Amino acid sequence: MPQTAILMGALSGCSIQPRVLSYESPFGVGYLVAAIDVLGPRRERGGVQQAPHGATT
Repeated sequence: MPQTAILMGALSGCSIQPRVLSYESPFGVGYLVAAIDVLGPRRERGGVQQAPHGATT
C-alpha cells in the first residue's frame, strides 16, 4: 500500500509508539485498526542517528 510507505517515510526521523486498537478476521478477511503516536524526534546515540527498527546497515 503506497499510503503506508509514504507515512513510514515521513516518520522515519521520529520516535513512534504503534498501538493495535482492534483486529478482527470475520469470514477470513482481517481488519486492523491501529494508532501511531509520534513521540518526537528520534534521539541520537554517539552522534549517529539510530537506524529504524528492523533495518540493517
